[in-house]
Amino acid sequence: MKKLTLLTALITACFLTLFLLNDGFAAPPAKPKAPLTPAGTATPQTTPAANQQSAVPGSLKIRKAEMTNLVIGTAADGTWTWKATVKNTGTAALNGKDLTVQGSSISFPPAQNTWKPASGSIVSSGTLAPNQSVEVLRHWTRCCLTDQLKVELRDTVANKVLDTKLLAGLIYSAAPMKPLDVRVKRIEWDDSAKTWKATVKNNTNFTLKFSVQGYLWPAGTNSPVPAGGQQLTLGPQAEKTAMALHATGAKNGDLLKVHIHFLMGAGACNENWEDCGGRGSHNITIPNSANF
Repeated sequence: MKKLTLLTALITACFLTLFLLNDGFAAPPAKPKAPLTPAGTATPQTTPAANQQSAVPGSLKIRKAEMTNLVIGTAADGTWTWKATVKNTGTAALNGKDLTVQGSSISFPPAQNTWKPASGSIVSSGTLAPNQSVEVLRHWTRCCLTDQLKVELRDTVANKVLDTKLLAGLIYSAAPMKPLDVRVKRIEWDDSAKTWKATVKNNTNFTLKFSVQGYLWPAGTNSPVPAGGQQLTLGPQAEKTAMALHATGAKNGDLLKVHIHFLMGAGACNENWEDCGGRGSHNITIPNSANF
């Protein structure tokens, strides 16, 4: 009986030991499988912190614009103009009323003169989408001695200048952009009627307003006598013969001088006759005609 009890106790102890050993070496619980997308690709499992770092921020709305071009020109009546091309180079739509272009000009020599307003306006009454461009055309007073034109693009909301364009050396521009380049090609004298007429050529790409003015210098004197004149408006590269003008009292041997005087800014420019081309002349000795 004692042997049976001892055997039972040993068997119980062995089972208990095996149970404890099996529980200590049990495999860790399996990780849950990543869920599958409809396409069959596992969706990465990330912590909340990782989600915040990988989030893509919304696109920034940048207010930015620039002038891509600035040119000067003339209207059909000879009025001077400038045209600025403004482009929205940012990522935000811009209210055209919040953008302005302002022109200013300075005469030669710049060191002795100051900048004067040369017209301006809002860029547009509508909205400029990103990459959209708009042209702004303005009339301005160009003087015979105007040397530089500057146009600024301003953001009135941010209160800053976004861009500046400058055209310099305007009075020295080469033909056909030179503003004071109208030449007398021929002077014809009619001795019987005591009249003269001049053929003139506009060598520029602008429409110009000017006057053709004659002065008679009697032989042996230094006192010129006005001999008629005419105001003309001549288109780009155009040629025209002025009407016959009287030089009453002209005699053989008298000198007729014909001047070109440009009509640019009228009284707003404070310029004299010589500043606007009047100094030079084309001359004939009466009763002759001549080509130049």
